[in-house]
Amino acid sequence: FSTSCFHRGGGVAWVSLVEGIPLLESVQRLRGMLDRGELIGMRKRIEAQSALHESLAAVCHGALMSHSGGTALWGRANELTEETIRHNQIGLLSFDTLSSFTEELLKTGWSQPELESAGVRRSIFAGLPHDWAALVMPVRDDRKKVLGFTNLILPGPDHLLLIPTHVLPSLGWDRLVIRSSRAALGIQGAEPLLLTSAPLDAVLLWQQGFASAVAPVRHWGERNLRRIRAMNAKLIYVASVEFLRSDDFMSLLSMLGSDASRLSIIEMPNGLTVADYLRKHGAQALRARLNAAVPAVQVWKA
Repeated sequence: FSTSCFHRGGGVAWVSLVEGIPLLESVQRLRGMLDRGELIGMRKRIEAQSALHESLAAVCHGALMSHSGGTALWGRANELTEETIRHNQIGLLSFDTLSSFTEELLKTGWSQPELESAGVRRSIFAGLPHDWAALVMPVRDDRKKVLGFTNLILPGPDHLLLIPTHVLPSLGWDRLVIRSSRAALGIQGAEPLLLTSAPLDAVLLWQQGFASAVAPVRHWGERNLRRIRAMNAKLIYVASVEFLRSDDFMSLLSMLGSDASRLSIIEMPNGLTVADYLRKHGAQALRARLNAAVPAVQVWKA
């Protein structure tokens, strides 16, 4: 059978509904079918893909670390310290990097169909100028396996994902850029989660000591908001005044639903991003604003 993974647990829930059995029994039955070879899953394909992405993350990181003056090419990225770059395995992904990486895999015995199946596709080169490059950070799942890469400078096109949806559903990209396991676990006394829309802003906040900063890989959606609602009792959104007047902010409140009462707002003045504010006023001033965060309900009424 074939069933989409986008809805209600995918194949596990599908078998449970069709056979009228509990979810646990459904899991056990499918596990047995996989072990006996009666069902061919995508685990091996995903494992191969993860290994390739891990290798590519290392290649990209090495390219950035060895690229003389490379961070200067990226404007705001030159504010990243070497420690930040190393800790988050930030790297330089370019046309040349992708091309040489693919050629090296073919030389070491991978076939083109195997690469296509694992997500390294020649189609990712289509339309890319030879001088194309991006500053990227690997995005990992809860087991630290690389899912793909997020562009830290600009919203990345789909080819940066390098993952075909038939291997890993695109909803898997409703993920978070998060650093603090203490905040993620909602441990008592943990700092409020600081929400921002840009992965680079979250990285810059980490660098300034705000370990509970969180950003979506691409954009805020119901799935990643559902994840953060389970992490901590208090949420603080760091945003410009313009954003707070936008339809996107109203959509955010709508997706939060009753949990919008847990959300407070820090307004960045005069169109400043959080990175701009840190650059201009410093971390101490931002911390003072944290203490003066305004409940979102008040902002919405205003």
